[in-house]
Amino acid sequence: MDKAKNRVTVVIMGEEYTIKSSSSPQSMHRAARLVDRLLRTLSGRQVSRSSHKLAILAALNLAHQLLAQKDKCQPAEREEI
Repeated sequence: MDKAKNRVTVVIMGEEYTIKSSSSPQSMHRAARLVDRLLRTLSGRQVSRSSHKLAILAALNLAHQLLAQKDKCQPAEREEI
């Protein structure tokens, strides 16, 4: 049976987003704070970037961090995407 979906509203870069997820509300807020901090950091460095390009840079940054963590945990199972 599927887990119940929680609905949480978070604010990222001053905009509200309503998220439905089986994750806890606390973990969704935590993830939103991480994304907000990263976007704000990137926007400070990339003055002329559109919000779309900032989102792509943030996604690449987070993907890189995730893959680095995976490599630490399972170096023999590295997978090229």
